[in-house]
Amino acid sequence: MFIAYFDESGHPADSSLLTVAALVAPEKAWTAFEGKWRRILRRYHVTVFHMTDYENRQGEFAGWNIDKRIAFVSDFAAIIKNAIIYGVADSMPMPSWKESIGEARKKAIIGELARLDRAAQVVSIDAKRLQWI
Repeated sequence: MFIAYFDESGHPADSSLLTVAALVAPEKAWTAFEGKWRRILRRYHVTVFHMTDYENRQGEFAGWNIDKRIAFVSDFAAIIKNAIIYGVADSMPMPSWKESIGEARKKAIIGELARLDRAAQVVSIDAKRLQWI
């Protein structure tokens, strides 16, 4: 079975875009990824990862020098590269989202699902085996 994880970024108060992203991998790969990810977090003494905190050098990322920041992201990227078979992201202008709140979000998610279904066909994955979370 394949599992897709979705995340969105952007807040109406301070963002010009709404972005939806998804990563797809076999269930076993996600299990392995989670164990490796927990080890990386422990190694760097991070309890939870939020990209906004990392990018703004706040919270647990305050005071990190550039070498530590690069090492952390490189370690994270390596486990993603080894686990994920497909990733996709798409954005829409925040004003569009504000105008039709639920409709814009639904369109973004449906668009990502359609792209993932097409990708599944390209890499010969039966789309019926995908589990959307």
